[in-house]
Formats: sequence, C-alpha cells, structure tokens
Amino acid sequence: DEWRNMIHITIRKGKERKEMKQINEDEVASVLISAIEGAIVMAKLYKDKKHIRRTVEHLKNYVQATVAR
Repeated sequence: DEWRNMIHITIRKGKERKEMKQINEDEVASVLISAIEGAIVMAKLYKDKKHIRRTVEHLKNYVQATVAR
C-alpha cells in the first residue's frame, strides 16, 4: 500500500501541474508495481540483475509514452 499511495500522490501532483496526462492512478500503480516485483523475482531466481535493468528501462519508456505529457 505504501508504493501504491506514493504513486497515486505523485500522479495527482503531476496532473495538477499539467505534467501528466489524465490517466487512472490505480492502473498505472498496478502496472509499475507488478513489473518491478516481477523483475525482482526473476533477478533472484536467475541470479541476474539484468531483469531489473530491462524492466526499469521498459518502465521509463512506458511512463514517457503513457503518463508524461
């Protein structure tokens, strides 16, 4: 809940400042948290942090394309 709340607050502030599109905060939080959690599990399972790096890079692109103005 801490991550979800932080993401919600960040998106709301971005919307107020016109820095973010009018998107669903809960949807974005689910996508970000799920991807990060999955990357952590894969990195531990395969003992390779490349899964985290790939996910972070993908999420940067996702945020730029979907969330940011």
